Amino acid sequence: MRTAPALILYAADLEATGKKFGSSIARSWAEIEVGHSAQNVLLEEQALGLVGVGMTGFDAEKARSALKLPKKEEVIYLVSAGKKG
Repeated sequence: MRTAPALILYAADLEATGKKFGSSIARSWAEIEVGHSAQNVLLEEQALGLVGVGMTGFDAEKARSALKLPKKEEVIYLVSAGKKG
Protein backbone atom coordinates (compact mmCIF):
# COMPACT_ATOMS: atom_id res chain seq x y z
CA MET A 1 0.00 0.00 0.00
CA ARG A 2 2.83 2.40 0.76
CA THR A 3 4.29 2.26 -2.74
CA ALA A 4 1.13 2.07 -4.87
CA PRO A 5 0.90 5.07 -7.23
CA ALA A 6 -2.82 5.35 -6.49
CA LEU A 7 -5.26 3.95 -3.95
CA ILE A 8 -9.01 4.09 -4.30
CA LEU A 9 -10.73 3.98 -0.95
CA TYR A 10 -14.33 2.93 -0.54
CA ALA A 11 -16.23 4.17 2.50
CA ALA A 12 -19.90 4.15 3.45
CA ASP A 13 -22.20 5.94 5.81
CA LEU A 14 -23.89 2.84 7.21
CA GLU A 15 -26.39 4.86 9.22
CA ALA A 16 -27.70 6.60 6.10
CA THR A 17 -27.67 3.30 4.20
CA GLY A 18 -29.60 1.69 7.04
CA LYS A 19 -32.28 4.39 6.92
CA LYS A 20 -32.82 3.72 3.23
CA PHE A 21 -32.52 -0.07 3.08
CA GLY A 22 -32.87 -1.24 6.68
CA SER A 23 -30.27 -1.26 9.43
CA SER A 24 -30.03 -5.06 9.51
CA ILE A 25 -28.67 -5.19 5.95
CA ALA A 26 -26.82 -1.86 5.70
CA ARG A 27 -23.31 -3.33 5.87
CA SER A 28 -24.10 -6.16 3.45
CA TRP A 29 -25.73 -3.73 1.01
CA ALA A 30 -22.74 -1.38 1.14
CA GLU A 31 -20.26 -4.24 0.67
CA ILE A 32 -22.15 -5.57 -2.35
CA GLU A 33 -22.21 -2.13 -4.00
CA VAL A 34 -18.53 -1.58 -3.21
CA GLY A 35 -17.76 -4.95 -4.78
CA HIS A 36 -19.61 -3.99 -7.97
CA SER A 37 -17.72 -0.71 -8.24
CA ALA A 38 -14.33 -2.22 -7.39
CA GLN A 39 -14.81 -4.93 -10.01
CA ASN A 40 -15.42 -2.28 -12.66
CA VAL A 41 -12.39 -0.26 -11.55
CA LEU A 42 -10.17 -3.35 -11.74
CA LEU A 43 -11.53 -4.26 -15.19
CA GLU A 44 -10.86 -0.74 -16.45
CA GLU A 45 -7.34 -0.82 -15.02
CA GLN A 46 -6.72 -4.02 -16.97
CA ALA A 47 -8.14 -2.46 -20.15
CA LEU A 48 -5.77 0.49 -19.73
CA GLY A 49 -2.75 -1.79 -19.25
CA LEU A 50 -2.53 -1.09 -15.53
CA VAL A 51 -2.61 -3.47 -12.60
CA GLY A 52 -4.61 -3.31 -9.42
CA VAL A 53 -5.38 -5.34 -6.36
CA GLY A 54 -8.34 -5.21 -4.02
CA MET A 55 -7.33 -5.09 -0.37
CA THR A 56 -8.84 -5.95 2.98
CA GLY A 57 -7.12 -6.55 6.30
CA PHE A 58 -5.91 -2.95 6.62
CA ASP A 59 -6.48 -0.69 9.62
CA ALA A 60 -9.75 0.94 8.57
CA GLU A 61 -9.74 3.44 11.43
CA LYS A 62 -6.20 4.55 10.60
CA ALA A 63 -7.19 5.01 6.93
CA ARG A 64 -10.32 6.96 7.88
CA SER A 65 -8.35 9.18 10.25
CA ALA A 66 -5.49 9.79 7.79
CA LEU A 67 -7.98 11.00 5.17
CA LYS A 68 -9.92 13.02 7.74
CA LEU A 69 -13.18 11.30 6.87
CA PRO A 70 -16.12 11.98 9.20
CA LYS A 71 -16.60 9.42 11.99
CA LYS A 72 -19.83 8.25 10.34
CA GLU A 73 -17.90 7.12 7.23
CA GLU A 74 -16.70 3.54 7.58
CA VAL A 75 -13.84 2.42 5.35
CA ILE A 76 -14.77 -0.83 3.63
CA TYR A 77 -12.26 -1.57 0.85
CA LEU A 78 -9.16 -0.35 -0.97
CA VAL A 79 -8.09 -0.88 -4.57
CA SER A 80 -4.59 -0.10 -5.80
CA ALA A 81 -3.73 1.14 -9.27
CA GLY A 82 -0.34 1.17 -10.93
CA LYS A 83 1.78 0.28 -13.93
CA LYS A 84 2.93 -3.24 -14.68
CA GLY A 85 6.46 -4.10 -13.67
